[in-house]
Amino acid sequence: GGINRIYTGAISPDGSYFVVGSGSGGDRPPISDTAVAYRLFDDDGNMLGDLQEPLWISRMFDSIYSIDIADDAVFLGGHMNYVESQTAPDPWPGLDNVGYGQGQGLAGYGLGDDIVIRNHITAIDPVYGKAIEWNPGSNSFEGNKAMLVTPRGLFTGGDGMIQGGYRVGRVAFYDIESVTPDGQNTTKILYPVEGRVEKADEEFVIGGTATATSGVQRVQVEVVSNGRYLQDDLVTWGNWNAVNAIVEDPGSTSTTWALPLTISGNREIKFLARTFGNNGSSANTKDRLWIETFGLSDETPNTRITGPSGVIPTLDFTATGTADDDLGVAAIRISLRDAQNRYLQDDGTVDDLYNTVTIEPDVVGAIDATWSYEVTVPYESEWTMQAIAVDTSGQADLRSSTRSWIVNETAIRPEVAITSPVVVSPPFDVVYQVAPGSPLTLTGIASDDEGLRDVEIRIRNRTTDENLDSAGQWGIGLIRRWHRISPANISGTSYNWTYTTPFTLDQGRYEFEIRATDDVGLSTSYTL
Repeated sequence: GGINRIYTGAISPDGSYFVVGSGSGGDRPPISDTAVAYRLFDDDGNMLGDLQEPLWISRMFDSIYSIDIADDAVFLGGHMNYVESQTAPDPWPGLDNVGYGQGQGLAGYGLGDDIVIRNHITAIDPVYGKAIEWNPGSNSFEGNKAMLVTPRGLFTGGDGMIQGGYRVGRVAFYDIESVTPDGQNTTKILYPVEGRVEKADEEFVIGGTATATSGVQRVQVEVVSNGRYLQDDLVTWGNWNAVNAIVEDPGSTSTTWALPLTISGNREIKFLARTFGNNGSSANTKDRLWIETFGLSDETPNTRITGPSGVIPTLDFTATGTADDDLGVAAIRISLRDAQNRYLQDDGTVDDLYNTVTIEPDVVGAIDATWSYEVTVPYESEWTMQAIAVDTSGQADLRSSTRSWIVNETAIRPEVAITSPVVVSPPFDVVYQVAPGSPLTLTGIASDDEGLRDVEIRIRNRTTDENLDSAGQWGIGLIRRWHRISPANISGTSYNWTYTTPFTLDQGRYEFEIRATDDVGLSTSYTL
């Protein structure tokens, strides 16, 4: 489980309680991935001592990095994707010894109504520690790491560029005094709860209220998933479309409205609702709501990046991978970022703006798919690729596959040689015969043009199937691994190495491999 860390904390404006946030120990309440509130004073104003029971514990399912408190909300930023819903049980939903973070099994979806979706930023009720409706969302990678409540509004900061649906850079400000006037027509979506996870292939209802000074004629609802809109048949998805909801009292100046829906598959869904009056006028703004649908009949896809490996000596290379899904793989979304977390854009430049390119697998719709992507990066750096498969239902892998490469056009591989008991140097491998009954000592030299990292050896007896493992242990049933015989980080460009076997050589055919690796990760190996 790791060691729990208290990342952040804040005191309420009236000084009566404080909240701390934790992480790094895994999803293990109450000690990790939680927000915990404690009283500072009793009802008579006396400061409380140690060993106080918490006011509440709110399970966050991933690390909390920032907290600040307003009069009516506790604001939190971090790496979470779910928080406790208003109907979640106390002291917290789920099993204590099961992780529900994104990418772990069913993730938070396995908890049903006990959770709501909140991506890296949220607000919870200061009395009960449950989610309130506020849900701007953040596209941060590591998470939102700064939070500051002011009399005017809330500052947040992190490594994302988009918050609240707008590209604002790494710092966002939520202005509580900036309210769009309703005008003569208004629309409110009251249910389902923001961030709710509805069951796929089962009916649910979206609804709310509508007002119009000339009388409500209709309420239009846009249902959007993966950039496509639900059509009038409430089954198919296509270009822009709005569905008319059922208005309870058409023509009245104030009424309720509802739209029953049954959505197939696992989807992220955005609703936008707008009221139209009898005089042809419409609401100034659309009310918005995000939810997800989830079911076990359609599993999410899995993604893997399989190549290339090691240091890449060219700015142009081919990335390869696989993906699988129970119904079929439709696409792969790929992003590339450099060591400064700047993303490769479509025109070949880099920018702080998160950017992806969507490619098709080799066979669209294949259950077990392969894919490749021709990469061209503008300069040498450590480049990190993230790949996310999307299935034929439009749902994406819950966790991306990630691989990093050092791109270095001038990188030179290190040199390594065995000097005794027989000389082995590039480009030849050598067969050497030795009488059994004694250990064997090997010596040699490794060098590099810039700097060495380490020297390793790998040994096996091909006759008896005895192997040397990474810890330097020798025997049957061990897994053959590289065993380091040098310091972890060699200082300098040259190293004289020596190694004596921890065993006496018996009859058999032994294979000795020596490998040197330099500071940028290039390696060279030879066999005796």
